[in-house]
Amino acid sequence: MISGLGAKCFFNLSVRASKESETGLSGASNSSIAVLVKTSYGFVGNRTHHCFGAEANFLVEEGCLPQDIDKVLEDFGMPMGPFKVSDLAGIDVGWRIRQEVAKSAGLKLTLETRYHNGERVSTLGDTLFQMGRYGIKTGKGWYKYDPSSQRRPVPDSDVTDMILVHCSKMGLQRRNVPPQEVIERCLFAAVNECFRVLEERVAEKPEDIDVIWQYGFSFPRYAGGPMFYASQVGLKKVFEKVCFFHEKFPYSSHWVPSDLLKKLASHSVEIPMNKWTEFVNGSKL
Repeated sequence: MISGLGAKCFFNLSVRASKESETGLSGASNSSIAVLVKTSYGFVGNRTHHCFGAEANFLVEEGCLPQDIDKVLEDFGMPMGPFKVSDLAGIDVGWRIRQEVAKSAGLKLTLETRYHNGERVSTLGDTLFQMGRYGIKTGKGWYKYDPSSQRRPVPDSDVTDMILVHCSKMGLQRRNVPPQEVIERCLFAAVNECFRVLEERVAEKPEDIDVIWQYGFSFPRYAGGPMFYASQVGLKKVFEKVCFFHEKFPYSSHWVPSDLLKKLASHSVEIPMNKWTEFVNGSKL
C-alpha cells in the first residue's frame, strides 16, 4: 500500500504472480484503488521514481543546490521536492537500501565510489548519513529544522560546504544549470523508464503508471502523470532529449532510449496514448 504526499486516498499494487495464472492476484482491496502490475524489481513506482531521484542527485553534483532542485519541481507542481521528501522519509533508510543493493552485487560502496556495476552513482546522501544527518528525525538532513517552526526546512550552509568539498574531491566541474534542464532531466529519465515498464509488460497501460505516480508521489494533477505529460510535450521531442542526455551521460542506463519510445516517436503524427501498448509485442499482461 502506498500513500502519496498529501494524498488522502490509498491504493494497492495488485500483483500477478505468474503469466500462467489469470487468478493469481495479490494485494487487491475493495477499499482502495488497485493497479494491476507484473512482479518486477521495484515494480513500477519505485523503479521509475528511482531515475527521477538519481538525476536530482546528479544535478546537485553538477551545480545545483538541493533547494534549487526542490523549488523548480515544486514550481512545476510537486507538493514537495525530492530532497525534502528524502528528509521526511529518512536519509538513513536510503543509505541502508543502497548498502544492501551493493552487498547483493558483491560490491562495497564508499564515499569515493562514482560507479557501481558500470552505473554512475552519487554518494552525497551517504556523506550526509556519515555526518549523522538523517533528516527531520535528527533535525538535520539536506536541510536543517527548528522544532519550534513546525519542521520548516531551512537551507544549511554546512550542506553547501559538504557538496562543494565532495565535488572538489571527485573532480566534478560545477556549472549553472537552467530550471528547464532540471525538469527535463528528472522527468524524462522517469518517462523513459516508464516506457521500458510498458515494453516489459510490468504495467498494462500508460494510464496505470500515471495513477501510481498521482497517488504514490502526488504528481501534479494538471500534468496528468509522467505518461500524459510526455504525450503533451510530444514523444518526438521527449525521444530527442533522451537521446541527447544518453550521449551526454553514457554511464546512466536509464538514458538508454526505450525501444517503445523510439518506435512511437518515429511516426509523423502523435500516436494517442491509449494506442501506445499496441506497439508492444504481446501486449497483454
